[in-house]
Amino acid sequence: MSFVPSAKIYQTNGTTLVYNIGHMIKVYTSGWPDDENPDQISLENLRSQGKIIIPGGNKSSEIIIGGRLTADNYEGLMTAFEALKSAIQVNTNYYLKIDTSSTTTDDLKVAREKKIEIANTNYRTWLYYRIPFSTKSWS
Repeated sequence: MSFVPSAKIYQTNGTTLVYNIGHMIKVYTSGWPDDENPDQISLENLRSQGKIIIPGGNKSSEIIIGGRLTADNYEGLMTAFEALKSAIQVNTNYYLKIDTSSTTTDDLKVAREKKIEIANTNYRTWLYYRIPFSTKSWS
């Protein structure tokens, strides 16, 4: 059987599973992998030559995980969507673990600041959604 990547959301302890995005469709942003997103302060004076650059670490970025929900009927679909929304709370810190291979994951410290969007649906048996997260949002 071939490898199918998924994304899992854990509590801040990194071991308690909150939600499994088993039908992950796409990572919709340039925010991942975000191992290098430098931030610095640049000081420049018009009377001098050059500037001073003070390193400041890595900036936060946005990562959007797209997934799919399926159900036998509309009621089951809406129940699954409500379970998704209640599992991943706004302004709550999580670990987002995205599979990079069958044995390794990329672990990101994230928080959801915006609503979960319905990207496309037939409102009967399937629904595509997007979950926006801010990375490096807690320490």
